[in-house]
Amino acid sequence: MPEKKGSKSIFMKKIILAHLIFLICVSSGYANQKLQSMHNAAVILKAIQLFPLAGYPIEAYRLIANHSDKAKLIPFQIDEVASNEDFILPSGPNPNTLLSNNVFDGIDEISFMGEDVGLSSIPSEWSFKKPSTIYRIDARIGGVTKGSVFLGVYPNKKARPPLSKKRYVNFDLKGSFIQTEKYRYKFNPENYLVVKGIEVIDRNGKPKPIVYHSSFYIEIDLKYFLTLRVGHSDISSNLEAYKTGPIRTIVRVNFSYNFLKLNFEMGMYTEVSFFSNSVLLPTIMYNPLNGSKSLNDGSGFYYGFATTFDTKKIDIKSNLERYKRKDFFNLFSMKKSQPKVFKLQAIHEDFLMLMEIAPSWKMLNMGNKPVLYQENGDPLEINKR
Repeated sequence: MPEKKGSKSIFMKKIILAHLIFLICVSSGYANQKLQSMHNAAVILKAIQLFPLAGYPIEAYRLIANHSDKAKLIPFQIDEVASNEDFILPSGPNPNTLLSNNVFDGIDEISFMGEDVGLSSIPSEWSFKKPSTIYRIDARIGGVTKGSVFLGVYPNKKARPPLSKKRYVNFDLKGSFIQTEKYRYKFNPENYLVVKGIEVIDRNGKPKPIVYHSSFYIEIDLKYFLTLRVGHSDISSNLEAYKTGPIRTIVRVNFSYNFLKLNFEMGMYTEVSFFSNSVLLPTIMYNPLNGSKSLNDGSGFYYGFATTFDTKKIDIKSNLERYKRKDFFNLFSMKKSQPKVFKLQAIHEDFLMLMEIAPSWKMLNMGNKPVLYQENGDPLEINKR
């Protein structure tokens, strides 16, 4: 793997600590409903999963749905992934487009929205040229096919119909926010770890604040040495590159640690993906410490939200264990972790929040697991901290 800019080591190993998926659903009466499906969620597939159709230039693909037996071009996005597993992002201060081969192959990703899924039969009416090669992708819930989309290939440039102009996500770099039909997510441009606010669109079509901000804290208790306690105010970040498309916006951010007026590269970055109703936030580190050998128990990190409402007013269901002060977060403990995915469901009268945390295989093998900390009280008072 090539050396990452700003790193102090030539030989590097990258691990993904965890994927955090934050899904916001907004509708009237959600408190009295159960999610029957995830039709509105984004669907992400890799090229290796679509082997018969992989290997063509990215521009040759179109995604089609059967709506009322008529072929309809629907929005989709292909995101290239380099050999070092970083997304190829064309915009920003440090784009990495030189790593692109402009071919949909390997672990490149194609994404589309579940709400665009149509009938499973091939449409009979085509208002544009039918592709020379077509592949059906079924959308299944509980093993039952609920619909399909069709991925078509147009090798001939002149035969390609225009792409769908519909967009689900809009990224305002100058204003530092992401906006969709369902939410508005505002960054702190000085520290991309911190959210400056999340608003959802309520049943009346008006923005409703649900999160004041987020906070980050990490405690590293080194054996036979010192203990570092770092809050988000001690960490600076910079936007390295980004890509915005009709389905998702991907942002790559690097982080550094300010200590005694010195700036240290943390070897940590994230590639955040924003969809119309969810956020995928992986934590990625280069050259991480061997937790079991280098750190004392109790080392760990915290990421949380200060909500605009008292959490007593929401119904929380989760397979996360509750926080215990004596254990901090047990990030580097050797306790066995049973679930592979940790889920949290919070139901409010105006919206439903779903959070899914998927630790890496290495974290799971070491028994590392997240826990839930909840503090009830006046949101304005908690927000001051």
